[in-house]
Amino acid sequence: MESPIPTLSPPVPMSRLLEALASAAAAYPYERKLLVCRRMGVGRELLRTLARRGVSWIGFEVTTPRQLAQSMIERDLAAEGLTVTDAFDELSILDAAIDAVLDGATGRLAELAEAVGLRQAVGRSVQALRMAGIDARALERARFRDEDKRAQIARILDEYERRLHEVRRIDSARIFARASARLAVDTQRFEGPVYLVPGQSTRGLDGEFLRVLIEHGATVLDADPVFGLRTPAAWLDGGPATADDALRAGAPPLSWLHDVAGWGRAA
Repeated sequence: MESPIPTLSPPVPMSRLLEALASAAAAYPYERKLLVCRRMGVGRELLRTLARRGVSWIGFEVTTPRQLAQSMIERDLAAEGLTVTDAFDELSILDAAIDAVLDGATGRLAELAEAVGLRQAVGRSVQALRMAGIDARALERARFRDEDKRAQIARILDEYERRLHEVRRIDSARIFARASARLAVDTQRFEGPVYLVPGQSTRGLDGEFLRVLIEHGATVLDADPVFGLRTPAAWLDGGPATADDALRAGAPPLSWLHDVAGWGRAA
């Protein structure tokens, strides 16, 4: 009995994102190429997959928006004697700001000042406001249903900013704001091309930094759309829609759960 002849499975096509990275590697084979991802692990996994497909990853350097922004202003920070905060620094300064504002105060927040859950919620609120570019002055002009809560959050935010300045620290919000301002007026150029992995948010100060990068020549890499799921407006999205994308966009809601690729309908 003759043994069956083994058959080779056809090669799996690369995704648009990998194809875009392969094109970048071919266009700039030996130059430095910045790959900006939300997390370092995302970029490393992309380059690992690219190498397994036989494409050279020489010259690619993975970074995050925060790391890139910090590298652009690190000389200024050193000259001004500013130290970048880490997560523990921010929590410590936030705790001190909450204590300074709520100790001896009245109102709902003051009554729960010692509760761990409240401190975590207030801390996340302050960090979200900072990353959105909203300072204490702007918050004081806003109108809340609970004006007492708004006033106390505004005071905590102001105290947090004051303490940052006092201890010569700079947080992520100020890093992104300063890097965007520097890039907008300094026309700084990087050593090689800059590529942005799609799917990152364009909201807040970190999103503004990505938009400024694009204005100064950074390229948003292409990515495959998800069948039946439109790309959120606040996400980086590379490239115009194709005819296949239009067919996928007309899919019923949640169809991406059972037909992710959507080739049957797009064909």
